[in-house]
Amino acid sequence: PELEREIVQTTAANDPWNLWVFTVGGGGSLDGERRERNRSFDGELEANRTAENLKLNFSVSGEFDRSEDDLSDEGEPPNWFVNTAHNFEANQRAVWSLTDHWSFGLRSSQSSSTFLNQELTIRGGPAIEYSLYPYAESTRRQLKLLYAVETASFNYQDITIFDRLSEVRPGHRLEINLEVQQPWGTVESSLDATQFLHDLAKHRINLSTELDLRIFRGFELSLEASVSRIKDQLFLAQRDLTPEEILIRRRQLGTDYRYETFIRFQYRFGSKLANVVNPRMR
Repeated sequence: PELEREIVQTTAANDPWNLWVFTVGGGGSLDGERRERNRSFDGELEANRTAENLKLNFSVSGEFDRSEDDLSDEGEPPNWFVNTAHNFEANQRAVWSLTDHWSFGLRSSQSSSTFLNQELTIRGGPAIEYSLYPYAESTRRQLKLLYAVETASFNYQDITIFDRLSEVRPGHRLEINLEVQQPWGTVESSLDATQFLHDLAKHRINLSTELDLRIFRGFELSLEASVSRIKDQLFLAQRDLTPEEILIRRRQLGTDYRYETFIRFQYRFGSKLANVVNPRMR
């Protein structure tokens, strides 16, 4: 196996890109009617370099939306309600391989979100991760525990319920991830807990599970569920939201919990020999 890895594995010495992989994407939409107009644009840029001793990741993504709706009654002059929203995020990560079971990393992010009342949020700090099984077995099974310390700087668009337009808060994070791949399918579970150190009551706990089952040949069943306890909404705006802002979900509302469930099945059948590729009129 060691010899096979040496033969198959690409190294920086024989790669003209020096192991860097880049992804660029973007899109947009424009639609309208007599009393409604909408436009949306999004884009992303990602650069990754993965080697045995060091993994680097840099990404930037953003989305802008603008909608215009005429709220007037029929026959009256137009009364346009205009809503603009954006969500921008940049992430940087460097991870060093220490041993077969330990890793050390530095992570940082910058974001801006109309929905979260955040004009600019900057986070960053170190992290340490322990893998119960050797990282070489990650394609078959993983049980990892990560602990991170970070500092977060917030600049808000509107004054928050805590009378803040900006603040800097220290915090920490604990992540536990389990993933097992077997002939019958895959199971993946994660526990993610964060807490602000200036007020230990300000915390968030998220538990999620995904189960992909191969029931029989060609038939797959996927089940997903997650539940969150939310006690860390420092960003909630102090002012009352208008009915229009609530209806279009312009801002995040206060909540103590969130849950999501998802179920999906897929069945593929037919000829096992149909491998003809024909791209006409795709």
